[in-house]
Amino acid sequence: MKQIILLSSLVITLFSCSDPKKDLVITFEDINGLNEGDDVIIKKQNVGKVTNIEFNNDYKMDVYIHLDKVDHLPRDSKFIIGKDGIFSNALYVVPGKSKADLTSKDKINGKAVEELNLNDVVNEFFDEAVKKPAQTQDSVLDELRDIKHEIHEVNEKTH
Repeated sequence: MKQIILLSSLVITLFSCSDPKKDLVITFEDINGLNEGDDVIIKKQNVGKVTNIEFNNDYKMDVYIHLDKVDHLPRDSKFIIGKDGIFSNALYVVPGKSKADLTSKDKINGKAVEELNLNDVVNEFFDEAVKKPAQTQDSVLDELRDIKHEIHEVNEKTH
C-alpha cells in the first residue's frame, strides 16, 4: 500500500511540475484587448494559450503563456499581439535564430500592433534574406507572394 501511495505521489509531482521552457512571461506596454485564453500562434499554428495577464509594478502588463506544442523557442524570438479574426486577438510568435532557448526566467518584451505595417513586414523579410540568401529568384517571389497574402488576410479580418 505504501508503494502505491509513494508511486502515485511521484507521478502527481512529475506531472504538476511545469517545464520552464513551456511557460513564459512576456511584458507589454499595451495589450490591445488580449485576454486570458487567447491563442499563441506560430506560423498559422495554434501552439499554446495565454494563461494569465497581470499589471506589474512598472505600470506594464505581464502576459503569461503556456506552449502546448513547442518544446523550446530561440532567445531572440519576437512576441506580437495582433488580430485573430474580427473580435479576437492572438499572441503571434516569430521564432528567432538564436541557439539559446528562452526560459521562464528570461525578461521578454513584446509588442502590440494596431495594424500590420507592410513596411515592417517587408523590411523584416529582407533582413532575413540578407542573413540567409535565397536559393533562387523564384523562392524570393514565392515568399513575397506569401507575405502579400498574409497581409491581405489580416487586413480583411481587421476591417
